[in-house]
Amino acid sequence: MKRVEQIIDMARKLSRNQRYDSNSGVQQDVFVQYLNNAQDALIKEISNLKCKFFKKQIVIDIVPNQEKYDYPDDIMSQMIDTIQWTDSISGTYWQTLYKSYTKEKITLQPGYPFAYVPYHDGYYLNPPIQRGKLWISYERTVKKAQKKAGKITSLTLVSGVLSALTLDTTDSFYDANEINNDFYLCVVDKYGVIKASNIQYNSISAGVFSLSPFTLATGETLAVGDYILVGKNTCNVPEFPDICESFLIKYMVYDSKYSDASQWSAEAKQDMADSFKSLSYIFAHSNDDVTQVQITNLDYIGF
Repeated sequence: MKRVEQIIDMARKLSRNQRYDSNSGVQQDVFVQYLNNAQDALIKEISNLKCKFFKKQIVIDIVPNQEKYDYPDDIMSQMIDTIQWTDSISGTYWQTLYKSYTKEKITLQPGYPFAYVPYHDGYYLNPPIQRGKLWISYERTVKKAQKKAGKITSLTLVSGVLSALTLDTTDSFYDANEINNDFYLCVVDKYGVIKASNIQYNSISAGVFSLSPFTLATGETLAVGDYILVGKNTCNVPEFPDICESFLIKYMVYDSKYSDASQWSAEAKQDMADSFKSLSYIFAHSNDDVTQVQITNLDYIGF
């Protein structure tokens, strides 16, 4: 998949929106919104296939006697697929917890959980326990597409703690207005590969960030020559297979022509439906395994 700027360039050419400046034409941030609209449309279609494309797994440690656990930061609409528990002593045996409801809540602690109860603000183990690990399989969100907003010229990073950051104000990507409209940024290299996410800041002036010391996550780093993206959980290369690029661009072209998708012509809607139909066979290969098939006609089993 190409970088956001390259995708936008092609959508501009196809929609004849190549000319723009600060006072006229369709601005770059509007085309970024068109791209994210296209991503949202694609996500809905893929999700309807009930496939494994958005599946993700994490393992977390049990906190003794803790009942409520937060959802993963990147979960999609609280869509938990499976939760399994293992005792940290036995280690290798995973017990699947079933999705329960509030009336099954118990207060005794038999030493193992048998279920979890999902709420809007987290999920609750039933019952809470002392030790072990949870293996969680869930539907993840897709990072929002974002254009580059500046090139790093200097920084202070000691033992994983970022305390100063400066951008090149002469770089063509530099966008102080966009930066000052948010409080989070992500960092990518020149190829658009994510290097650090969700760094918090206060503002920027003359290319110099005002920020409190920020501790990067394990494995994250940044360097002079990297680029920033404004916003939480943003990316410069859309998180879809390359074959989806034409779908995204076509959607952007129609969005630039009709704006609100509810105003699209019947022909445009049918064209997008046909475009996804050709993609659906690819995503369908990763469908969930069929483990149980309900028999509704006894004639098929010889009775």
